[in-house]
Parts: sequence; C-alpha cells; structure tokens
Amino acid sequence: TGSRADENIYYYNNRRLEAVRSGAWKLKLGNPPTRRFKGTPPMLFNLDDDPDETRNLAPEHRDIVARLKRLMANFQKTVPAAGN
Repeated sequence: TGSRADENIYYYNNRRLEAVRSGAWKLKLGNPPTRRFKGTPPMLFNLDDDPDETRNLAPEHRDIVARLKRLMANFQKTVPAAGN
C-alpha cells in the first residue's frame, strides 16, 4: 500500500478544531481567554516518546507549535462552515 499525501489527523470537539497530529507530534490548542478565565496555552506532545501525553514540549519546540498551528489554519480554510 502507498502512503497518503496528507497524513495529518485533525481532532474536533463540538465543531471546534482542537488538535492536530502530524507524524509523532500532536498539538492541542489551548482554551481562549474569557472574561472569567484567563485561558490556557497550547500543549505539544511527541507521541512516539510520550503516548500518554504527560510532557508538554511546547515551550521547548515553539517552531513545531507554529508549524502545526499553520497546518490547522490551512486545514480549517478547506472545511465548509457549519450549516452549509
């Protein structure tokens, strides 16, 4: 069997794109701030080394966080809006 051109997996929760997996890396977006909650930063995991997602590597790998955020933004542009 051949490999797919796009091997990324996108995770949604209630129509909100919350995470992406690309190779060994998984990025979970943080929660945006609200008037009552200051929000949470994104979390990055290397699932080959940490399948239980216990070590957030986002502070050490800001370049990977930025790349995966771009992947998510580009993917979001290809998905029709709800109700269309």
